[in-house]
Amino acid sequence: MSLVHDTHRRLHEYALLKKLDSQRIQRQPADYEQSKSIGILFDATQSQHWMPIKKYAKTLREKGKKLKILAYFHDKHKHDEFPFHYFNRSQLDWLLRPVSSEVGEFIKQPFDVLMTLNQSASMALEYISALSRAQLRVGPYTEKTYCYDLMIETKDQQDLPNFIKEVEFYLNRMNSSTHENAAI
Repeated sequence: MSLVHDTHRRLHEYALLKKLDSQRIQRQPADYEQSKSIGILFDATQSQHWMPIKKYAKTLREKGKKLKILAYFHDKHKHDEFPFHYFNRSQLDWLLRPVSSEVGEFIKQPFDVLMTLNQSASMALEYISALSRAQLRVGPYTEKTYCYDLMIETKDQQDLPNFIKEVEFYLNRMNSSTHENAAI
């Protein structure tokens, strides 16, 4: 890793932690089956990720979920053929923070559940998730525990459809309506 990139990464993390200290967001356990609004973040740089997200979005809409999807492209090109809202590297500031109005609106949404459907860490997506007003934030395993409330650790070669299945599996296991309160 270059010295410049490492410095940017450290300053990015410092700025994010400072911003997190200044705001208090009330997180709550979310009953996935009962959730009405879901936010989905994903890295769309690789076009083979588009179809699994489209299929999953269709499945969620068929279940009556209200969705908002935001993708990130790790390039500076326009993607006119892309079916979802997105931002790219040209919309990151010097500290590698996403600064588009699209991102600002996404962060403000009080989703019942926010899913980052990425198998690996992404600074831009972690930034959005960390600041999100979502009740429950789910994403890939990372050392940055302030980004997600539930982290899914995957096998090295796991593809996106299997990652989505893992997320669904764990969210369905967390449903509060299927568990009784423990006796004290």
